[in-house]
Amino acid sequence: MSKTLEATFDGQVFRPAEAIELKPDTRVRLIVTDQSTADAFDEWQSLLADSEEADCEAIQRALDEMDAGDHGTPWKEFDAEFRQKNQLPPRS
Repeated sequence: MSKTLEATFDGQVFRPAEAIELKPDTRVRLIVTDQSTADAFDEWQSLLADSEEADCEAIQRALDEMDAGDHGTPWKEFDAEFRQKNQLPPRS
């Protein structure tokens, strides 16, 4: 079996981002690649159809803004605006 998957290293073990069907203590071979945000975006973009180019451009702008120090909208502010815009009740 050969499968590419993402995992997080917690300092001791690799934790797969998705379930994988292996019996406990099965030996595997790992090829570790540290994937930067830009690399991940480039890989994701290469998988998309041309019709989604505008989405890719918007995400790239957001990544550029993050690199320039923009931390985005705080969650509570976004949540309140989203709920108001979509006529949802406020969080209790």
